Amino acid sequence: MATDIFNFQGKYTGVVFDETSPQNFGGSIRVNIFDTRLEIYHVPPAGTLQRHVVNKEDVRPIPHVDMQKELEDADHPSKVMPDCFQLGSFGKMLFWEKPEENKACMTLWFHSLKNESGILFGPCPEQQDLFKQLVNSFEDMLQYPFVQL
Repeated sequence: MATDIFNFQGKYTGVVFDETSPQNFGGSIRVNIFDTRLEIYHVPPAGTLQRHVVNKEDVRPIPHVDMQKELEDADHPSKVMPDCFQLGSFGKMLFWEKPEENKACMTLWFHSLKNESGILFGPCPEQQDLFKQLVNSFEDMLQYPFVQL
């Protein structure tokens, strides 16, 4: 049985990877999980803030067997099967590791942009430290400021 992501409310911050952009950087992203909705904020490089709201009734679990082939075909397949969710028409969210152990992180696959995906880190200090390390590496690499949400 999939995790109920609405049990793990909080702010998840991360970055978007875009294979068509310089340095594969697609911008900054944040997902806020509330009790009845998800709010997704994305700022592409040199772009304006985009906001998407996905209501709880539009979030449905995706069975592991339905995601197996897609995950096996990924560039870097994982040995861990995430809990997967369809976020209405926005895309898919893959919830990695176990949130109850403060190791929650997620990946978002956007429906409209097949070449983009986001990785987000949970609100616990350990996850936020990993995110800060990632931000530092991007700031060293990018030729423009990293806009953090």
